[in-house]
Amino acid sequence: MKYLIILLLIVINSSAGFAAESAYIGSVRTVSGSCFVIRQSETMPAVVGLRLIRQDILQTGKNSYMGIILRDNSLLSIGSETRLELSSFDFDPNEKKLGFTSRLIRGTLVYLTGIMTKLNKDSVKFVTPTAVVGVRGTKIAIKAE
Repeated sequence: MKYLIILLLIVINSSAGFAAESAYIGSVRTVSGSCFVIRQSETMPAVVGLRLIRQDILQTGKNSYMGIILRDNSLLSIGSETRLELSSFDFDPNEKKLGFTSRLIRGTLVYLTGIMTKLNKDSVKFVTPTAVVGVRGTKIAIKAE
């Protein structure tokens, strides 16, 4: 019985770690000024190395910017007074699950493609208040007011 309980605890801890790892989509690479990550209504300062997950909201203040790197090696830079939701992210090339959608609520961003768009040109979208932008090339800049 003792071994069964230990085995059960190991399985539970392993599955919790797997779930957290599968939600991981990238990390903060650079921060300048007043930058925050909003996760499930909790606001935390953005710091280099902070792991990002689906549905995180990135927010920068005046004269601030943040750079992130996604799991597929895409680079995303958001400018001053920007609010960006990382809506969805799937990167499993073996299962052909590829997709990244984010919602630019306001502000500016520059996106440099990684592996995902090389494997599927229709896999990346940015939703703004007035349009949906698909990424077909290697670099895109967007401003939403």
